[in-house]
Amino acid sequence: MDDAPFTVAGSYLAETDYELAGDRGGIAFRFVSRRFPLESCSRALGSAGIAIEVVPEPPLPAVERHRRTRIPVFVMWGAVRVASDD
Repeated sequence: MDDAPFTVAGSYLAETDYELAGDRGGIAFRFVSRRFPLESCSRALGSAGIAIEVVPEPPLPAVERHRRTRIPVFVMWGAVRVASDD
């Protein structure tokens, strides 16, 4: 599957609900979440007086050739509170 076509279903820029259901080792699971575009997250932080200093995108650990390495799985940020004039 390393050479599977790369597709992004829907819009990366849209806020959307996300659901993943599966079974691993006989244990069923259901994961429900909401996706937010990076811009909406950064605007929310800015509105709260928080400035983003860095946005690292760490690679998957111990994985060299895997189709999920074509886009980051995790996006993290370092942020600081901005001094206000109040």
